[in-house]
Amino acid sequence: MTFGAPNLLSLMLLLPALAWLMALDLLRSRRAHQIAIPKARDKQLNTRSLQTKLIQHATLWCAVAALIFASSRPQWGTAQATTGTTRMSLIVALDLSPSMKKKDTAPSRWQRAVQEIQSFLQQLKGDRVALMTFDGEMGLQCPFTQDYTAIRELAWHHKPTRPPLPGQALSDMLRRAKQIIEKRTSNRAGRAMLILSDGTSASPSLFPSARALKKSGTHLFVVGLGATGANQQQLRQLATAAGGDYIHVDAVGFGLQRVLSSLQFMQREEVKKQKSSQKTERFPIFLMLGIGFLLGNRLWPH
Repeated sequence: MTFGAPNLLSLMLLLPALAWLMALDLLRSRRAHQIAIPKARDKQLNTRSLQTKLIQHATLWCAVAALIFASSRPQWGTAQATTGTTRMSLIVALDLSPSMKKKDTAPSRWQRAVQEIQSFLQQLKGDRVALMTFDGEMGLQCPFTQDYTAIRELAWHHKPTRPPLPGQALSDMLRRAKQIIEKRTSNRAGRAMLILSDGTSASPSLFPSARALKKSGTHLFVVGLGATGANQQQLRQLATAAGGDYIHVDAVGFGLQRVLSSLQFMQREEVKKQKSSQKTERFPIFLMLGIGFLLGNRLWPH
């Protein structure tokens, strides 16, 4: 037999003291009745009264002992249990076009995007994150990792200082992201992508890439920064084409809490399963015994 909370067994040391107090109570009751009740018939009633009190004390003592034993979680026997680990694989894509330096979203569109990423990563646990940038600087900056500190530092390191590369940078990034997420994940579960952009690179030509991303089982979150207008409308349409969600971050609002809430309810990738033997908890037996003794104590006729 083993115990899940063996330190609580030290409460058993209170049982001898409780038994001693009960014995003193019985002794005082007996002496009091011997003095106050001299007749033989009354002495027989006194004996029955003391027997009743003895039974009540005994059931109370047994109830306390059983409840203390139950609290220490006695365990014996084994049962096979299967445990598994799940996770999300999330690509964070950051827009580095020169327009991200505008300050209509304080302190600037780019700085606000990085701040949102930092706050977002602080609330993740056990999920893998990769960082990609597009437009001003294109490519995978960090592969899937659980080292969120590295992601935060790299997000601050890459700034929107270069002119945008020619071509459809956002469309190219979506195709590249699809390849990465399909290569680095074992099944369709637990795939997600988060784009933070002001929409200057968005266009209807992105929709085929967005639909292909949807077919891969990747849920797309599009976070728009900056003033609302045609660019933000294109981002909204991009999210719709991918079957994903569009969130707009204004000058003061916090945008990514909705993403966190959605990730909690999405199907996750099951990383590994393992079987293990676990001791079977037997505390319910002693809990029921303790409750039974308490009921007997209360219901026994006085």
